[in-house]
Amino acid sequence: MKKVNDRGFGAVEAVVIVLVVVLIAAAGWFVYKHNQKKPATNTTKTTTSSNTSTSKSPPATGTTTPSVNYYTIKEWGVKAPYSGQDTLTYTLKDNNGAAVFVSKKLASEDSGCATFGAGQISRYLGTDVANEDGTLTIEQNAKANPGLYTHIGNYYYQFVHDQSQCGNAPIADQNQANDTVKSFVTNLQAE
Repeated sequence: MKKVNDRGFGAVEAVVIVLVVVLIAAAGWFVYKHNQKKPATNTTKTTTSSNTSTSKSPPATGTTTPSVNYYTIKEWGVKAPYSGQDTLTYTLKDNNGAAVFVSKKLASEDSGCATFGAGQISRYLGTDVANEDGTLTIEQNAKANPGLYTHIGNYYYQFVHDQSQCGNAPIADQNQANDTVKSFVTNLQAE
């Protein structure tokens, strides 16, 4: 009678097992790398208090509609079309009731523009008080002054121009930055 080899795996079996493990690992790595999302590049917009992003609307099937870039205020769930070259950032203030905007272009022209200079967007509930004596709500003021606010969901949004000049940056550049933020309010939409 022949004796059965009781010594365990042979060299050939060990090599086959190692090859199978390596192939499985390589396939897993390939699938992992293939399914990773590439980081979004945001060359025109950043924020100091949130992840502001640029999103693109997909074109309808069969059309060649150009994509639209948006400036997003994630904390508020709103966005506005933006195709400018200036990098705008915002900081939320007043219990998230105001987004104060800064222009990279203005800040590079004068360090006095590093914390303000591009205006702000204020956000109100319809029941918030619109005047000093408390007799008028934001909703009533919005009805009396159409075009002063943009209404989305439960909130009213209003542009507020910076009241003072930021540093020695050219007034034309300051006006352009303010006009850009003002256009955000005019074109604001739910995210």
